[in-house]
Amino acid sequence: MWNEKKQSSPSDRGQIVAIIIFILGLESLLPWNFFITASQYFNMRLNESVSSNGTSGPVQRKYNYDSWMVLLSQLPLLLFTLLNSLLYQWVKERLRVAFSLVVIFLLFALTAGLVQVDMQPDNFFSVTMATIWFFNVFSAVLQGSLFGMVGLFPPRYSTVFMSGQGLAGIFAGVAMLCSIMSKSDPKSAALGYFVTPCLATLGALLCYLLLPHLEFAHYYLNRNQAVKLDTSNKLLSNTDKISLNGNVKDLEARGVPEESDERSSVFAVFKKIWPMALCVTLVFAVTLSVFPVITVRVKTVYTKNADWDKVFTCVCCILVFNIMDLAGRSAPSLFQWPSKQSRLFPVAVLSRLVFIPLLMMCNIPNSKLTVLFRHDSAFVVIMALFSFSNGYLATLCMAYAPQNGVYHRDLRRIRTNWHLDVRMEKLKENWFYVALTCGRGSREPPANVALELCVRFKDRQVLRRACVSGSWGEVERAVPFFPFIKDQPFKIEIHCEHGRFRVFVDGQQLFSFQHRVLPLSHVDTLWIKGSLKITKLA
Repeated sequence: MWNEKKQSSPSDRGQIVAIIIFILGLESLLPWNFFITASQYFNMRLNESVSSNGTSGPVQRKYNYDSWMVLLSQLPLLLFTLLNSLLYQWVKERLRVAFSLVVIFLLFALTAGLVQVDMQPDNFFSVTMATIWFFNVFSAVLQGSLFGMVGLFPPRYSTVFMSGQGLAGIFAGVAMLCSIMSKSDPKSAALGYFVTPCLATLGALLCYLLLPHLEFAHYYLNRNQAVKLDTSNKLLSNTDKISLNGNVKDLEARGVPEESDERSSVFAVFKKIWPMALCVTLVFAVTLSVFPVITVRVKTVYTKNADWDKVFTCVCCILVFNIMDLAGRSAPSLFQWPSKQSRLFPVAVLSRLVFIPLLMMCNIPNSKLTVLFRHDSAFVVIMALFSFSNGYLATLCMAYAPQNGVYHRDLRRIRTNWHLDVRMEKLKENWFYVALTCGRGSREPPANVALELCVRFKDRQVLRRACVSGSWGEVERAVPFFPFIKDQPFKIEIHCEHGRFRVFVDGQQLFSFQHRVLPLSHVDTLWIKGSLKITKLA
């Protein structure tokens, strides 16, 4: 019966779902990467003016394209990422993603069309800045929606999605390199460059529309709805029926927790993760302060080599940054240093500030600073270290943040026939801990613990005990099987019956535990510790 339960979930045949999620990850960062990579094209267009007879001449005005591009990219990205946390309540995820992809496709098509249109620099600058703004508005909605969708799948699919994002910059860099090295005229090369993301976005849209029709994806995307229905059916009995349309107060009076209360407030979550949130903010702040605004201005010392001069920025700035950033994102899967508790971690984050003066003292024409690193190789080495540290430290921050703090849940009043359903996904560590307590306590459980459950993957142990007035009882260890598989989602059900708790994992009874703490009405808090992702609590 146990094996039949584990085999019930479908497999990702041919890794098709993984490939689609990889493509969606790549697509989510294409607008940002294609615009920073095309810096040379936009600056060239802004340095030309068109007279009434169609001739071109130089313009003295400086538009500071790179600075405005970064500002008008990050500002809407921040604002609409926050707004997206409210938008999801009213607009379905499929509509948000599909509509965002359609708008991004149309904006790329507009940018490609403008390649062949002669415009005055002022008009071209205004249209380009407006396009960048709307690109990032819908990119923010797209990224937030896709992260929420990918979170429904097993943990490795989040890694696949992040890998796709890491390759977006390399994809844009290779497209620009091919465009530069082509023998066609500049306008045709630029047209080919911007047509590429049009095709990629169209492909991503088709992949997204296909996703719900795949058996594996359909299972995970609709699992939460099926679980809610199944749980509701279990709560209905001939002797104690609860209307599914009843109000919250009626449910609370019967001891059934309402799922809408399970989510912590944004402020409560931030209090737990603020050190890592601050660190990742500093990492990206240092990166965006010089990339691409300063780094694209660095020039090669081999100015007489026209071919190398054309591709220098694309190769030494764009491609080196994205390749080493991807390497940095991948490194934490092999080693993680410094540790989360180490004082060296914030020191490593702050040490990246040194890259700002180092990159500003590279070979930048008309720089007011002394040029100390004139040679191309020096710039490449600095860029490699700069980008690797960006990817590595940012990924570490995101990996460490979910491990901070302890999850609490107020259970109101526990009673006989009470039922708790917890669905979780195992992430990093080799253990996790669940406890039912009388009161919340501070950082550790209070003096009365009705049930403490500790699962250890390393030695395949399921340990449980209770604490009465500060005195811990004997540890119980015997279980018929070890039901947990590392990196696989699982469901724990705790049934409170007369005289005992019964604990089920994925529908199979694992153990029973006699009540030590009475009365049961004093048990009012759920504790969860460990590097876990809670997908449902009801």
